[in-house]
Amino acid sequence: MKGKYVKARTGRERVVIVGGSLAAARTIQGLRAEGYAGPITLISDETHEPYDRPPLSKDILTGVEDWSRYALLTPEELQDNMLELRLGERATGLDLARRTVYAGANEYDFNYLVIATGSRARQIPNARGLGGVYTIRSREDSEAVRSALRRHSEVLVVGFGFIGCEVAASARRLGLDVTVVDSSPEPYAQFGREFSSRLLKIHRDNGVRLLLGRRVSRFLGRGDVEEVELDDGTRLSVPLVVVGVGSQPNQEWLRGSGLTVSDGVETDSTLLAAPGIFAAGDIASWPNQIFGRRMRVEHWTNASEQGRLVARNIVGYDQRQAYRGIPYFWSDQHGYRIQFMGDLTAFDSALWFRKSGDEVSAVGIFGKSGGVVGVAGINSIRHVMSLRRFIQSKSSWYSAEETLRGLAEASGYAQDGASQPASI
Repeated sequence: MKGKYVKARTGRERVVIVGGSLAAARTIQGLRAEGYAGPITLISDETHEPYDRPPLSKDILTGVEDWSRYALLTPEELQDNMLELRLGERATGLDLARRTVYAGANEYDFNYLVIATGSRARQIPNARGLGGVYTIRSREDSEAVRSALRRHSEVLVVGFGFIGCEVAASARRLGLDVTVVDSSPEPYAQFGREFSSRLLKIHRDNGVRLLLGRRVSRFLGRGDVEEVELDDGTRLSVPLVVVGVGSQPNQEWLRGSGLTVSDGVETDSTLLAAPGIFAAGDIASWPNQIFGRRMRVEHWTNASEQGRLVARNIVGYDQRQAYRGIPYFWSDQHGYRIQFMGDLTAFDSALWFRKSGDEVSAVGIFGKSGGVVGVAGINSIRHVMSLRRFIQSKSSWYSAEETLRGLAEASGYAQDGASQPASI
């Protein structure tokens, strides 16, 4: 059945993709791989062809300037004469009845629409207008921060999320003095103290100053930031601030469209938001059948997999498949690979193993109601990936525990913390 639905209409079908994200690039690649030979229009408010974003807070900051290595579409894919790139255009509206996307004065009719507008960095309102205060979400953002890091000897990072952690690690690698302020007294405690304490240790051991349980009250300066005042009255003299306090979906252009939009664009399990209209990546909110709840996930793997699935579901529209991806995230900080897999928002049991002779490297499994719902690891890549199947198959806690103990014993890991799993 591959390609049957769209190939029959190649001359008249048009796919429009809004957003220059990873999900958008994977949709384009997936459509061609699935046999769709018709026209594709990509509308993006960025002036650059789609590029990979994880390096923005890591390699780009520390000196890699060859953007071609992060291109998501090959030169051959870009030369496809049925691919139209409309760069530097921001989508401003959607008319479901006319099946038209508006981008300023331009209109784009479609048979299939893929919404892949991603998300943007949250701003701190009282920092607006001050120079020296940055967020990182785009190529231009990263280049501006890279330039600033080379002009200064110290930086304040607001927010100890993964973007903040990666910026702190990159700045330390460049030799800057780094201070991180975060409102939580124990960041990542929701994943258990075994994980939280390890991550904090990694940063402290690498010279990052952590001010936890503090909030920024004011940014002070004339033209450029000069001081930051915290909620306890402490004032920090800083010439450079990078803010990493989360993100929000780019969904405002869909107001009044008739789509269900709350925290992202709500879809069914096949990522369909309305007839012929799909959402993928950071913008998509879908019912995850593995965990039994609606999710919106801002992870690289999720965006890549959803883009590919949307392509398959366009080509085989009458036989659409549900998205059954497992949320997976990784981060590189101070030479450590940190991984999360599954749904770690609510668990009632956890079991951790630590590498012998190493206070940081560890792997843990998370359970809920007697089943496995997540895995996390620090410098334990093989162990984390080996345990993925227990989440996918909804295996019992005891099956995963037995496997983890075997892996741990074979590789010199010892148990390092546990809570009792719930009864089945």
